[in-house]
Amino acid sequence: MNIATLALKGFPLLHLEDTASLALQRMDEFDVQELPVVKDDYYVGLVQKENLLDIDERNTIATISDDLMRVGINGTAHLLNALDVIASHHVSLLPILNDHQEVVGVLPQKNIIE
Repeated sequence: MNIATLALKGFPLLHLEDTASLALQRMDEFDVQELPVVKDDYYVGLVQKENLLDIDERNTIATISDDLMRVGINGTAHLLNALDVIASHHVSLLPILNDHQEVVGVLPQKNIIE
């Protein structure tokens, strides 16, 4: 089973210009520890809650761009590959990417378990 069929669409994406405060609010709303960050619609990486808590809430994600996790998987990958990436990187969600490195959805860990 390829993971594109399991991907949740419409999950919030963050931008480098978004503030830490907004990112933390979105993480709380969706009960996740990371969220995908995009620039000009292209995937940049995952921002982690623990990194956001270390900066002033008015700072933008760009200030910690070096700390973004470069974790994602192509939508054609098999579910077992996605599980391996989630487990090896200890993330609460996995961005699903197309061939152009655009986020087409996410695969939350809790959705796999349920």
